[in-house]
Amino acid sequence: MSAVRFAILGTARIARTIAPKLHAAPTAELVGVASRSLDKAEAFASEFSIPKTYASYQAALDDPSIDAVYIPLPPSLHPEWVMKAAAAGKHILCEKPLATNVSEVDQMIAVCQAHDVVLLDGVMWYHTQRAAAIQQKAASGDLGSLKQITSAFTFHWDTLPMENLRLHRDLGGGALLDLGWYCVGAAVWLFGELPHEVFARATWHNDVDTRINGFLWFDNDRVATLEAGFDAVRRRWLEVTGTRKTLFCDDFTRPWNADQSQFRTLDGDGQQETFSAPAQAQEVCMIEAFCQLIDHRRTQHPWLTLSRRTQLVCDALQQSAREQRTVTVPRETEPLQVAFVDDSAGNRNSWKAAMQLICRDNAVLHCFESESDVRRCLDQGFRPDVFFVDYFLERHYGTDVIALLKQRFGDDVVMIAHSSVRSGNQSLLRGGAHAAIDKRPGGGPSPAVLEHFPDFAAFQRFVQQHRKS
Repeated sequence: MSAVRFAILGTARIARTIAPKLHAAPTAELVGVASRSLDKAEAFASEFSIPKTYASYQAALDDPSIDAVYIPLPPSLHPEWVMKAAAAGKHILCEKPLATNVSEVDQMIAVCQAHDVVLLDGVMWYHTQRAAAIQQKAASGDLGSLKQITSAFTFHWDTLPMENLRLHRDLGGGALLDLGWYCVGAAVWLFGELPHEVFARATWHNDVDTRINGFLWFDNDRVATLEAGFDAVRRRWLEVTGTRKTLFCDDFTRPWNADQSQFRTLDGDGQQETFSAPAQAQEVCMIEAFCQLIDHRRTQHPWLTLSRRTQLVCDALQQSAREQRTVTVPRETEPLQVAFVDDSAGNRNSWKAAMQLICRDNAVLHCFESESDVRRCLDQGFRPDVFFVDYFLERHYGTDVIALLKQRFGDDVVMIAHSSVRSGNQSLLRGGAHAAIDKRPGGGPSPAVLEHFPDFAAFQRFVQQHRKS
């Protein structure tokens, strides 16, 4: 893939961290920086060897040589500049929190998808190999049945700096959105769903939560607790507790030692095991993940779903802390996640066109071209509802995809074989596919799919039938 050409909108402190990592990322090229002050932009550009400067954010968006923008602005400004960037056709890496409430997030997502651009929030740790290993360990059953996730993210201010945006509600400040975002996101990601109720208590200053403690109730008697604040020693730890073992990471958002990226498990007899992951610059990991999403045109992706869910839970926690009562988290009416894996671009486009006609806005469509592509996205937290698998994928590796899905999800994912020969479909059915469709070549939308599913109601009935079985 060719390098994605970036401009930074603003010269905030976090931008000083990201700028050298944009230079370091193999798939990115830092081309420009914009500021409302040209002097600031030029000083920043000189310090970080950036060739172009802009005297306004809009000027950077108007530059046709820019592919993507990084937005390190205050959260209250995210909706405006994300939507302006999307309208200009730029992909967007936006600092967390994505916005100040879920209504703004929904508007941002809708505009980005309408303009076919990728939106990703700036949580870095998700994209590291250590995070993937933590998620895999939690999902593997080695810890037993998961019961509780506990996390804390704090630091201490001796004197509250009132000029800091974190202490201004109108800018999107507060410990919950600044630090608790990581804790909420970790719980929602590792449990794989939203809580149904939350409760929170907060300490307030200038109408901003400077400390918040939260309690989240999930299905199947699972809970998560979190602490975020500006008034305690620096901590960033995460514990995932199961019936057999607990997983503990004392620096989950960023390793204390860049050369030691680790986590531990501990059983009921005190037996401890330490797991190490390769040392990585997590900013580069995030940038590379963002560029891959752009390369694959994945405007709808699991990280965006997680961002919206995190914002939804933060809204409920904020409401609970202000009203001092338990708050029910609104249930999502999520579209089906429908995936295809086929190493022929023509076949993928044919199936996608057919499903777009059938599902319209009722499904999110994901196209993969290899078993390794599928595995990487599953490791990032992607969970499909329906998966169409081609038998001839990579010289009959379609059976490997079926086995992988079966191992990860059992019968929770409806797997549909599609092959141009009956023996291929039979092989996938023996391997665990729930159903098969004979694939026939043809231009435009796949005729075989349209014959099997004349409308979305028929497709939904098919999925529900096979899930019950």
